[in-house]
Amino acid sequence: CTIDWFKEWPNDALEAVAIKVLKDVDVSDEDRVKLREMCKSFHSSVRELSAVYLAKEGRHNYVTPTSYLELLTMFTSLLTKQRERVFSAKKRYQIGLEKLAFTASSVKEMQDELTALRPNLIQTVAETEDLMARVSKEKAEVVEPKKAAVDVEVAEAEKAGAA
Repeated sequence: CTIDWFKEWPNDALEAVAIKVLKDVDVSDEDRVKLREMCKSFHSSVRELSAVYLAKEGRHNYVTPTSYLELLTMFTSLLTKQRERVFSAKKRYQIGLEKLAFTASSVKEMQDELTALRPNLIQTVAETEDLMARVSKEKAEVVEPKKAAVDVEVAEAEKAGAA
């Protein structure tokens, strides 16, 4: 007894295998039906194109039941990897949004604090300007006359020292 590994599976066998393999995939029932039909369609179209390839090129491309099982396994594996990738990206975006929200609230607090301190700043600037005006006035009244007197004394001392 020899098993013909290259014999085609009938459509009901393809569907039964797809139902069993895809039962654990997390999709809606409607999408699961579409997936089954899509996988059957892929397998059938590859089988048909293999016949065309054999006719044109004279080379065999065997489409076996194992090929169908590999298609289903590869689909579930790729779907899992892609979902993990999407979940990871979603998590990064959520963390980024949380950080942006935190930063926005911190900026808002700082703006409120600056707004609250503004009257104090205006008062301090006014006091500083007043102090600068008094210092300038005192300099003109006290320091400048004393400097002129010291300059006169220095000039007289230089004359006396030169003579």
